[in-house]
Amino acid sequence: MIIIDRFEGEIAVVEYEKGFYNMPRAWLPSGAKEGDVIVLKAAIDEVETAKRRDEMKRKMEDLFE
Repeated sequence: MIIIDRFEGEIAVVEYEKGFYNMPRAWLPSGAKEGDVIVLKAAIDEVETAKRRDEMKRKMEDLFE
């Protein structure tokens, strides 16, 4: 469970499993406020990941030619 403890400018201080962490306020839903319980979901963007891997591969090939 992630709970918003407070905001410090553009940083949200959240409580998670006995610890406090800073995260960008922009990552939170609009309207989120202190005391709200947040659910975060993460997903891998397969298309963007493939693009980045291809770009890095080309750079490495260019570097070692």
